[in-house]
Amino acid sequence: MTLLSGEQICFEDGRLVVTNYRVRLRPEDRGENREIKSAMLEHVTSLSIRSSSYPVLIVVAVLMIGVGLISLGLANRFSGLGGAAFISISLGAVLLLLFFLTEHKLLWIASPTLSIEHKITKAKLKDAETVLDHIENAINNRYLMKLSQQAFRAS
Repeated sequence: MTLLSGEQICFEDGRLVVTNYRVRLRPEDRGENREIKSAMLEHVTSLSIRSSSYPVLIVVAVLMIGVGLISLGLANRFSGLGGAAFISISLGAVLLLLFFLTEHKLLWIASPTLSIEHKITKAKLKDAETVLDHIENAINNRYLMKLSQQAFRAS
């Protein structure tokens, strides 16, 4: 990343870089469809940490476990349902596990023309709060620097 004149890196977390002028998200890989997102600090309008999950997994898991339990109850009357009940309950348990494994947090940085999403693991949630603090401090410092430049020009 080439820095602008007077630009300094305030915070760097893997792909996410916060400088005293901008926020930049570098691509995950070096493939053909790589996208670099960058927003100037003056244009950042919103910062948030959002949860993202696949609720359909938990709905299907509950249905599968329910069908399995019903099949288990009917296994006494009808032979051959014991295996179906076991398979159904097992699939429900796997889907339930997948729901909890695929749940993640997103650091969301928005500007009028661009939004930057940075995936955060549960272990790094505290780091995400630190990133928010660094971005807010960089925005504040940039604003104060512009005010002092305007005051200097006016005098």
